[in-house]
Amino acid sequence: MLTRYTELVIEYIFFRLANAADPPVEVEKALSLGRGITFGFLRQESQSLSIRIEKNANLQAWPAYLAKRLRKDMQTGHRLLRITRDRNDLAHGRAARSSEDIEEDLVRLIDQAGWEETRKEFGDPGETGLTPWIEAAPMDAMEGEEETRYGILERYTQRHYEYLIPETGQTFHLPRPRFRC
Repeated sequence: MLTRYTELVIEYIFFRLANAADPPVEVEKALSLGRGITFGFLRQESQSLSIRIEKNANLQAWPAYLAKRLRKDMQTGHRLLRITRDRNDLAHGRAARSSEDIEEDLVRLIDQAGWEETRKEFGDPGETGLTPWIEAAPMDAMEGEEETRYGILERYTQRHYEYLIPETGQTFHLPRPRFRC
């Protein structure tokens, strides 16, 4: 579960950095048609984006914080790489580090105290402003849920974006905007 949580955190970081880039990263340029997003892709692209956007003087507080955390990890901790290896080991039935070690790396990766400090000063990072990477689930995909659930982009096809609601495992599709000439 900790490796899955890390994957969700890195997805969020990638989506936040992708929208903060100038110009923003387009889904169709980042992903291959029909292929799902993988943890390895997210790790590599998030790290690359953190370096690419670090000189952006107009970077808002949360993207700046997240990019800084990834750069620091690449320079000193390599925690994200270790958690990626753990995730792959678990997925392939190999021995992985203890859950305590994975949790410690995750907490240090995001710097929980720094996260709280940033949240107090600038508010929650939230899920708004991350279209098309994160979208609110349409009511017909909610099956009796009362609160808004958000889907994270899993893949795209010629006609739609496919989203996964992490809490429920449900998926939904939204039409892709038509390309402009």
